Order: sequence, then C-alpha cells, then structure tokens
Amino acid sequence: MFADPRGFHNVHWMAVANDEEGLKRTLLQQPNKIDEPDAAGKTALYWAAFLNNVEAVRILAAGGANVNAQDGEGVSALHAAATMGHSRAVEALLFYRADAEITDESGNTPLFYACSQGHLFCVRELVAAGANPKRPNGHDVSPFDEAMRKGHQEIVDFLNS
Repeated sequence: MFADPRGFHNVHWMAVANDEEGLKRTLLQQPNKIDEPDAAGKTALYWAAFLNNVEAVRILAAGGANVNAQDGEGVSALHAAATMGHSRAVEALLFYRADAEITDESGNTPLFYACSQGHLFCVRELVAAGANPKRPNGHDVSPFDEAMRKGHQEIVDFLNS
C-alpha cells in the first residue's frame, strides 16, 4: 500500500477528512491498515481524535482500532482529544474503552492535559471514567496541581466537589 512522505495511508486521509463512507470502504478493503502509524508514529484514530472528527473516531474504534495505541512519546488518541478540548471525541474514546489513566513518556495522563489547558468538559468525562486527579506525573505534578498552577478555578472547584 502506498504511503505519502508523511507515512499517511488511505485510512489516515479518510480519518483526517472525516470521510465516513471512504473510511468504512478503506477498512473493508485494508483492515490490516487500521492501526498503521504514520511517519510520526500516529494512527488514523489519533488524527481523528486530534481533529475532533467524532464519526471517524467511532468508525475506527468500532472497526477494531487499538484505542490505546501510543506514538513514540507515549501519546494516545485520548491524550490528543483531551489536550485539544474535544469532549465528544473523549467521550467516544472512553465509550470504546480507552484507558482514562494511560500515561505518556512524562507520566502525564489525558486528565493532566485537560486540566492544563482548562478543558472542563473533558475533565468531567475523564473523571467520570475513573481518571485520578491526584495522580502525579514523572515530575510529581498531579492534574489537580496543574489546574491550580494554571489558574483554572472552575476545574479546581469541580475536582474539589
């Protein structure tokens, strides 16, 4: 299968474009490419979550994509969605059993990034799925600590409730 210089295969392009029919067709024709990483180690599911292409997230996850796949730095689709504040993508990934406590190479969870960026709706989804706001990362900073440090009072109040 041809990949462009970025390592994108058809499944990546369909996920980026949120092309539901094209994605379904590609998965039927090339099911072995569902978790194929691009040159940066990112899967089609990562790109769909990063871009908030929720239907693509659902199609890929329902089609058997590894919802906990990580790139070389340990970043998952759930990290990407939480960082970007895409609560619907977070919700979809959690529905398909993404690990709410997955860590990247720095020990950061998706909740850490949601707290850092001030994404309250993502924080709510992740906590409801069991993410621990007191879990420290590799630098001994918890998501709660990060929300306080960044001045995200709504998140601090929610986590204290």
